[in-house]
Amino acid sequence: MNLGGNIPYHPTYRQLMKRTILVWLILSVQAVWAQPRQVVISQIKALIAQGEKAESTHDNTRAIGFYQQALNLSHKAQLPAYSILLCVDIGILKSQLTQVSEALTYLRRANEYYHTFREKSVRRRFMIDYSFAIVHIGLTQLDSATHYFNQCSYLIKTHNDSLKSFNHYLDLYYLERSYLAQETMNFTESIALNEEAIRRYKARNKTDDGSGNHYNSLGKSYAALGQFARADSAFSRAATLYASTPLFEAIILCNLTDSQVQQGRASAGAQTLQRAQQAYKRYQRQTGETDADVERRLRQNRAGVYLAQGNLPRAEAAFNELLTFCAKYFPMPSGFRVDAYLSMSRLYEQQRNPAAVRKALDAAVREAYGPRATSPEQAVLPRSLVSALTARADFLARTPAPSPTERAANAREALTTYEQAIDLVASLRRGALLPESKAFLAAKAAPLFEPALSLCYELAQQPTQTDVYTRKAFALFDRFQNSLLADAQLEQRLMRQYLPAPMQAEWRRLSQRLSQLRLVRETGNPATEAELNQTEKSLIEWQQRTDRTHPQYRQALSRVTQLSMTDYQTVLQPGEALLCYAPTPAGLLVLALHKRGALFRRLPVSPAGLDQALSRYRAEVSRNPGIVGSYDNRPGQAVYKLLLAPIRAQLPDLTALTVVPPPNWQIPFEALETQAGRWLLQDVDVGYQFNLSGRLLPPDPVQTRHEALSFAPFAADTGRSPFRMPNGFLLRSLRASAEEATLPDGQSWLGKAASKQRFLEDAQHTRLLLVTTHTYPGPRETALVFHPAETDYLLYPSELQHADLRSVGLAALSACATEKGVQLPGDGVHSLGRAMAWAGAQSVTCSWFNVNDEAQALLARHFFPKLNNGQSIRENWRQARLEFLASPDANRYSGHPHWWAGVALYGGHTPFEPESASIPGWLIGLLAGSAGISGWRLLSRKDRAKKSGL
Repeated sequence: MNLGGNIPYHPTYRQLMKRTILVWLILSVQAVWAQPRQVVISQIKALIAQGEKAESTHDNTRAIGFYQQALNLSHKAQLPAYSILLCVDIGILKSQLTQVSEALTYLRRANEYYHTFREKSVRRRFMIDYSFAIVHIGLTQLDSATHYFNQCSYLIKTHNDSLKSFNHYLDLYYLERSYLAQETMNFTESIALNEEAIRRYKARNKTDDGSGNHYNSLGKSYAALGQFARADSAFSRAATLYASTPLFEAIILCNLTDSQVQQGRASAGAQTLQRAQQAYKRYQRQTGETDADVERRLRQNRAGVYLAQGNLPRAEAAFNELLTFCAKYFPMPSGFRVDAYLSMSRLYEQQRNPAAVRKALDAAVREAYGPRATSPEQAVLPRSLVSALTARADFLARTPAPSPTERAANAREALTTYEQAIDLVASLRRGALLPESKAFLAAKAAPLFEPALSLCYELAQQPTQTDVYTRKAFALFDRFQNSLLADAQLEQRLMRQYLPAPMQAEWRRLSQRLSQLRLVRETGNPATEAELNQTEKSLIEWQQRTDRTHPQYRQALSRVTQLSMTDYQTVLQPGEALLCYAPTPAGLLVLALHKRGALFRRLPVSPAGLDQALSRYRAEVSRNPGIVGSYDNRPGQAVYKLLLAPIRAQLPDLTALTVVPPPNWQIPFEALETQAGRWLLQDVDVGYQFNLSGRLLPPDPVQTRHEALSFAPFAADTGRSPFRMPNGFLLRSLRASAEEATLPDGQSWLGKAASKQRFLEDAQHTRLLLVTTHTYPGPRETALVFHPAETDYLLYPSELQHADLRSVGLAALSACATEKGVQLPGDGVHSLGRAMAWAGAQSVTCSWFNVNDEAQALLARHFFPKLNNGQSIRENWRQARLEFLASPDANRYSGHPHWWAGVALYGGHTPFEPESASIPGWLIGLLAGSAGISGWRLLSRKDRAKKSGL
């Protein structure tokens, strides 16, 4: 068909013409609209400029007004990019004015604009998440702030290229997150954040001249950790970078002065203080203004310098001037006023004026308590109170008295004060937000136990007070090295056993919130104080409700938290003694508890002499005799004479010994020699405990699917080629682990089937858990190695401790050095063995040092068949090793304890009770098949010792 011309007809031609006309109409409309749209954008930019000018003069209210006008225009003009930016700016300014609910409203509005905007910019998402974190910090909702900062961190990792030039908000993120880390006492993270910010700035600008804030924050974190040389370097660089901003320069120089004074560098501190005063005078000349906080810090530094110089009269006058100034300008309780009183106490001590010292220390404690607190847990300044109580206790403990009566009174008061400080730290750490915060608080408490225990011993020498202070020492010993484990057992095991899930969740929410508020209440924010009071009230109501509805939980909690020697004596077996050790400068404190009473002694052993003896024994007992040669028994005999001979002389009927050793000892007591050629194991049943309260916890009635569950990822039949980890670490086949894994009558996973994922899924459903594998010594933790067929095959204690292993009656870790790890002051060693106990396992075997897989398989032959015989696990473990010592295999290598003493049993005081009481059929076969000839062949092969760390 032809329409009368040369244009042929096509079916789509008419549609094409319609579209062309439509596009022309749209372009025409846009051309008409473009001019007023550009006018709106110009108006928005002008308002933003006015807001930024008001903001630069700290007139936030006026700045918010300009930004709100701009937001109204951008909203009407449908400009979401501007709307997001303006909502974020208004939200942050509102939070600075403590109008946090309104701030959250604007940020949520920014979030809505973001989700309706077609362009999902990474920068806008980062800006919104950062702002949410800042507002939640203002609300002291630190867990929420951490969540949003984690979102920012994820964006940096996954979209680094998109954020590379987003300099302003990246710098703010690193700085504010480092401040949050300092607030929660995670100083290591704060250091890492500031160093990363400085590195990024240098890479971007080829200089660090814009990193003054980060250097200052870095210096504060280093100073908090006592790394003063690094702190001084960071403060000095920050002061140089802020030389053109005199107020900031003065603040940073005050920080540097404080660091130098803490080091006792009085001359350097005086010079830095003079520079700070000059910088502050320049600020006054330039602005005509004053800054009360900087003037307070200058006065504080001046007093500290005089004290460090030994100029006591001028120091006293400066401190009094400081306190007068603070009373006028800072009427609320403050940490710096506590510090001033503590400094004055040191001044008066140098003047030998004990009455004035005591007066200053009491003032420091009152200041930290606040006007209404009636207990340490209610203190307005809890962290400052820990310092004040510690200083008062230290003074009372070391102050001589004119008479024994006055000395005893001072010692009693000092002990009570130490206990208050320890209890306060425990209260703070139980709900602390981060593990690093818990570790920092534990480190604050760790130095308090030694003087407290020494005072217990001193007071116990009074004939009428022996029992009272021995009992106090017993309670302190439980918290001496393993507070973290005790906290975890209380929180996880008792609650999971006695309380329903909703009540557990409510307690965790309230206690964590209470701890967060206590940690930041030093800010003096009235809203924080009001919320803290309400949270304390809610927690009390929760406790009262729990007492009514679940009285058995309160009874169990009281029994463990108020640890009683009498209660503990009821669980001791006849002939059993519990041994606790605490090294002190005056000697080694030992508490031996038995059925009939307790011995509390101080052995005349110096710390240096003890460390030397333990090091020699540890080195001798752990070395591989197949490489080095015969065993030297002299170090073991020397350690026995130091640690045990004086105790056994007073307990002649001792048949069982349970040791709660200091975590840094790492020695097998059972391999000590009582006389030439006779091991302690042959005379006494030796076992261990991570802490005291754990033995009083009842087992959880948890149903299981498996009688036994074994994992052997490197069994011999899974391939002979070693696996090389990305860092070059070799994982060789463990030939004997296949046999060991099949000894228990249950499910065995070998080779690729022994994966980490399967372990985490199935381990919570068994009574007997056996893992025979390698370990990998990471930089901070030692990990169990599962089969590397999957990318995630390393299980670290920090992950293992959160598993639910309440059903596990015995967790057997047949691997090297599973009790090695980072020693945390006040918390013990963060090891795989302790992580098993934290997760709920009732008994754990773990190794002090590197062990041999073939020797462990042979010991397992003697051990696992005995488990169901009705005797305690530890007695069966002892008998298995005695049978090994009596076999030809032991004689083959001169009975070197490397073969049999490297694995310790923690717990195991009761029989292993499987859900089915019937005797399994494999028991008779194993007893018949464990003849010596097979064992001889097992150990006569070439020694396939697990290499260092395996």
